[in-house]
Formats: sequence, C-alpha cells, structure tokens
Amino acid sequence: GVIVVAKTNQSHKFIADQFKNREVKKEYYGFTWGIWNKKEGVIDEPINRKKKDPTSFHVSKNGKNSQTNFIVEKEYRHCSLISFFPKTGRTHQIRVHSSHLGCPIFGDEKYGGGKQRTLGFLPEISKFYTKQINQFGRHALHAKKIQFIHPKNKKQVVFEAPLPKEFKDLLKSFKSFYG
Repeated sequence: GVIVVAKTNQSHKFIADQFKNREVKKEYYGFTWGIWNKKEGVIDEPINRKKKDPTSFHVSKNGKNSQTNFIVEKEYRHCSLISFFPKTGRTHQIRVHSSHLGCPIFGDEKYGGGKQRTLGFLPEISKFYTKQINQFGRHALHAKKIQFIHPKNKKQVVFEAPLPKEFKDLLKSFKSFYG
C-alpha cells in the first residue's frame, strides 16, 4: 500500500503537522469477517493500549479519541469489502475498530480475524476460509490512497496504490465460491 517518506527534516515536519492537524486524507480497503449492520457510518470509539499486551490495542473509555468513517463496498456470505477513511491515526485503529464491531479484518490473528474464526462453519466452508487465509498470508488491509499538501510546491498531492495481486485473487476466490 501507500506509505509516505520525507526526504528532509523540514518536509517531514511539514507533513507531520498535517497529520497532527487531521488534514491528511487516507483511504484503506479492508476485507472483513461479517456483514456490517450499517452500510456506511462513523466508528467513534476511543482506543487505548492493552495493559497485559503492550503490542495490542482495544476500545476503552480511557483511550484516545479515534474516528474511522466506513462504506460497505461489497458483501459476501460471511465477509465484506469495506472502504475505511480514518480521521485520526491511532496505531491499529482500523483493525481495532472493525474488530470491536464484530467484523475483524480477514486474516488478522491479533484482533480475532485469523484461522480461529473459520471454526464452526460447515466443513467445506471452513476449509475454503482456512485456505484463503493461508494463501493470503497476512491481514487483508490495504493502504489505498493518501492526500496531503506537498511541502515544496504547497499543492494538493494524491498518491494511490492499486490492490496487490493477492488481494485481487482473494476477492476473485470469494466471488467464484459464492457465485
């Protein structure tokens, strides 16, 4: 997906200030477990680091303000393709927010979207999901687009990364499996 790298300290500060002031627009694709209750909306839940596992985060009333807008793009029988637009930029924000709603990112072992999630389905469905998680090999979240003011020319710039082949293959497999 898209990442931003500054060439100079001055450029870094200019871009970092835009992140701090919530002026950077970001878009992600996420393939999640579950069918979402709303087809679009805002997840406005504070996020905090877990005390027992400092590498993990969770929704907590004592956490930092966190907002993620979303739109359901496509639904399959047990999964959905979602466009996420994080307003804030907390660590693991999209992963935590989607998991909190009961729709963790497909393949995300840390937040409940891994192989354990394939249990309880009919054997042929469970086998299909397990195979897809194994083939994909990571959690199904893709940084699709970022937009900010360029540090030198002060014009709006947009950088996009197309879906990688493995993400397209995952979607094709679901389309074929469910017709």
